[in-house]
Amino acid sequence: MHRQPIVSLLRAHAARPLDPHEAAMTDATIRFVEAHTDCLLRTCVPGHL
Repeated sequence: MHRQPIVSLLRAHAARPLDPHEAAMTDATIRFVEAHTDCLLRTCVPGHL
């Protein structure tokens, strides 16, 4: 799987009405996926999806 479909899904989710906590978590997840090209691999040191 590639990262772009994940980012698209996360952005669609972020466009919905969310409570502040969920909005912050979604934003952080988007930033994480965009910042780590290896975010789908277990070898990604900060974490993985």
